[in-house]
Amino acid sequence: MTYSKLGFSLTLGVVANAVITSNAFGAQEVHRDSATTLQLTSSPARCVALRQGQICYQKVEFTWQSTRSGDFCLIDASQNMPLQCWVQSISGQFNYDFQSSHSRNYVIREKNTDIDLAQHSISVAWVYRSSKRPKASWRLF
Repeated sequence: MTYSKLGFSLTLGVVANAVITSNAFGAQEVHRDSATTLQLTSSPARCVALRQGQICYQKVEFTWQSTRSGDFCLIDASQNMPLQCWVQSISGQFNYDFQSSHSRNYVIREKNTDIDLAQHSISVAWVYRSSKRPKASWRLF
């Protein structure tokens, strides 16, 4: 694991002869055999709900790009559910209606494999945290 403060890159791990790095914008890239790079981003990368625990609703656009063509699928990693697949493509876009009360991870995989080529997270934030006591509580003193 390496960290470069000036270059804004962080080496996260090695997966099947691939090194996954994260850049300053939160996008993660995969470098395979020094010739292939795959990058996955989303816009926006954060969903804001009014109160903690509420479901956050957001239209999200995923964009990915690779230096080689292939059969790739965008997967909701928390449910291991494919959202969209592309055949012999080097890039793709997918519009998604995000609905969740907690942060979720999404990955790009080659079709019919379980190897994550790129990963991206959509974080959920709240304007107000939930209080532990009910708002309609009565106080005598």
